[in-house]
Amino acid sequence: MCLLVAKPANVPFPKEWIEMCKNAASSNSDGLGFGTLGGRIHKSVIQKPEEFAARCIEEIPVGYPAIIHFRFSTGGRVNSQNCHPFMIADRTVFAHNGIISSEYPPTTDDCDTAVLGKSVQTHAELHEACTRLVKNGSNKFAYITPSGMLTIVGEKHGNWDQGFWWSNCGYRRSTYVVSGFRGRGGHFYESDIPFNLGDLVDLEDEVESMCRRVGAWNVEKIIDMCETHGVETVREMLKMVRVRN
Repeated sequence: MCLLVAKPANVPFPKEWIEMCKNAASSNSDGLGFGTLGGRIHKSVIQKPEEFAARCIEEIPVGYPAIIHFRFSTGGRVNSQNCHPFMIADRTVFAHNGIISSEYPPTTDDCDTAVLGKSVQTHAELHEACTRLVKNGSNKFAYITPSGMLTIVGEKHGNWDQGFWWSNCGYRRSTYVVSGFRGRGGHFYESDIPFNLGDLVDLEDEVESMCRRVGAWNVEKIIDMCETHGVETVREMLKMVRVRN
């Protein structure tokens, strides 16, 4: 599901930025990247998160808007080319959190977001596509135009913290752990769980069962799915997934 971060212009990086990047990368370990004004983009699948965090601070001027992304692959190769953000023909930089493969299916080489980037030419076309894709709440986008305008599409489905917008809470270290579950890390605080999902989180055995069904995913991924699609829908979705040992 990834983690998408939007930094507005004139907002400094939080003092906990390095720790936030380490937490984000622990559960989204298929690559990281950032993009800012002027089409400046950096992507990597091997860089350590603390080195990436330092590079963000060094190379993104405080006065510039930026998009930062931590990838969890759902299609396409795991390589730097498929790391976000991407740049479209008019030099608009954009990144995405979610799955859009139904409309822009990934290829053997390209992830679905890369396919979207190759399908639009201007930020107006990109905005129209993003607006259409976020209607069900399962996708969130951020883009920076050549003029420096930062736009978040699906903003209400994320949260603002320390001046940055975050597509989910994967940057926070958690004290909530499901007993017996060993995932890729990145659980999160109970206070981060939307109130309407409390009935699910209280059912520890059910959450653990869900985690086992999706294998490498973790509690944060389950909660993100539930927040997007609703608890009952996710329960039905996961009934179709074979339990992994």
